[in-house]
Amino acid sequence: MKFTASIAATLLLVTSAFAQTPSMDAALQALLASPKVVKTLDDIKADDARALEEQKRITEIPAPPFKEKVRGEYYLKRMQELGLKDAAMDSEGNVIALRKGTGGGRPKLVVSAHLDTVFPEDVDVTVKEEDGVINAPGIGDDSRGLAALLSLVKAMNENSIGTVGDLLIVGTVGEESLAICAASRRCSGITGISTASSPSMGWASAVSSTSPPAVIATR
Repeated sequence: MKFTASIAATLLLVTSAFAQTPSMDAALQALLASPKVVKTLDDIKADDARALEEQKRITEIPAPPFKEKVRGEYYLKRMQELGLKDAAMDSEGNVIALRKGTGGGRPKLVVSAHLDTVFPEDVDVTVKEEDGVINAPGIGDDSRGLAALLSLVKAMNENSIGTVGDLLIVGTVGEESLAICAASRRCSGITGISTASSPSMGWASAVSSTSPPAVIATR
């Protein structure tokens, strides 16, 4: 339910009709009750097996901090295959795609996961499964987040989920080196940031009370 709420809250931040509702909780519950949103969330759950295979593929592409280019190129290709045709890699290696809303760019929400892992190039990142347990360096942090973002975009597109605000879907570099995403610094007019990180530890969500920006963190 926490993961469901975090996805719904992401949609809430870029849907002005709900954002104007006095009670954030009431707006969230109304959004969760929408048949189209219910269907979208169900589709995300049903996509778990495919997303896991995506997660494995991403994991097996080595991506030490600031050496994420090969993984970034794969992620860019996947974004474009999902219909984000303007997706591009910037000069620092961040993969950025804009899913436009109808509100002329306001509000704007960044939904991101990081491309890099903490492991150096010489570490074997082959995914291994034993006794029902899947292991590999970096498979949770943050291959799962990257796969989850693709699953989210896929479900929103297939269910024609439109937003008033824009969504910036970003695969960031240098997170494990404590760098701040350069893409996030450069993008003006951002209303909120949502990150997907280490869901192997279970999903939780938190919404800050500060505004702007509003922050949704999924972990």
